[in-house]
Amino acid sequence: MLFKIFSVFLFLSASISLQAGNLCPAIIGPAAKLTVLAAEVLCHSSALGVPQNVENSLGTAYRLTKISDKKIKIEINPTFYAKKSELQESLWQFASRSLETQKEFIQKMNICFDRFKPFLIGPEGQSLEIAATEDKKVPAIQIKIRPQESRSSVKQYSESIPCETILHEVLHVLGLEDEYPETKAGFNKDPNENRYNYVRENPEVVGFDCRATGPEYSIMYDEVSALDSVLPLEEHTTKTCVCTQSEKVCENIFVKNRKKISGGSQCPKGYTARISSKIQRSKIDQMKFSGYSDEDIELNLSIESEEKKESKLPSLYYLKNGNTEFDLVTVKKLKPQRKSLLMPAHFRMVTSPNCFLKNQNYLKCTEGAYRNSMVHGSCSAEVKKCQSNIDWLH
Repeated sequence: MLFKIFSVFLFLSASISLQAGNLCPAIIGPAAKLTVLAAEVLCHSSALGVPQNVENSLGTAYRLTKISDKKIKIEINPTFYAKKSELQESLWQFASRSLETQKEFIQKMNICFDRFKPFLIGPEGQSLEIAATEDKKVPAIQIKIRPQESRSSVKQYSESIPCETILHEVLHVLGLEDEYPETKAGFNKDPNENRYNYVRENPEVVGFDCRATGPEYSIMYDEVSALDSVLPLEEHTTKTCVCTQSEKVCENIFVKNRKKISGGSQCPKGYTARISSKIQRSKIDQMKFSGYSDEDIELNLSIESEEKKESKLPSLYYLKNGNTEFDLVTVKKLKPQRKSLLMPAHFRMVTSPNCFLKNQNYLKCTEGAYRNSMVHGSCSAEVKKCQSNIDWLH
């Protein structure tokens, strides 16, 4: 009986502290040790297959289910609202379009999450699945849809938001912090109240200089580079062959060497070569992570194939300026640089949110993620240590 009472006390104590976001190591003292102990009890108390709603200090929540020791599922419940122009329409139209917006973005989210599955891997080979649901048992998140040029954030998406940015923003919902140097947002001073207010654009004081930054391939630093690091990219080398003879001579050379040109990678005699190369995602991956459905991808590829057949041009070269200039293109597949989109500390924080000891380095190093020394006072010594390396992400 005493054990049960003590367990309940620990549970309540940890729940209150977790929701208040007070488990940062920088402020842990002797009086907080019992709370830390309580969090560790919660850390090991979740049973396999039992859904658990998790609330973090950012004021967002999700449902976490440990399917097995190696498999974790997370569900979020987003409610999407139509962009501003739609709000000006009649109530019936707004309700109708909002339902369309909800359906469209839930579908897009789950398409994206499904394609991220192979890349959400933990440090010990665990797998993470993320899904969007409309189950009312999962705490809701409100997200506004804005025009294409809008900057996306946790609760506001551009209508053309790509998959990798969706993942970045959803990871905020799951408790992760930004790791990139902020160059646009910051703070403006209110002369009437003598305080600084956060602004997204044109700040007087730019950025968060107490933020510990991660490597560019981190999903919380640069989501585009992060996704590129786990995909088999392609190196496209273009050799532009330019004829140095008269147009008639060029035509004769081209006709005579046409078969060799279409099957080779060398410019014929009489042409000089200009070489350039770029690394990019494959056409399929470009479409996959823009949120295209499998059906749309298949349709796009079949149309492109038909257009090539109709053009009757070999796929290896592209004519420019008649026969006086053409491109020879070769494509080389590159090996992915990394296996997981998540750093080890990311995976632990998201899948074991109540485990203080597991996450203490991450919590310590991200406590200054949205602080500026001019506005909030000097950065802590602990954060300054984190700014000199990325060990805290491992």
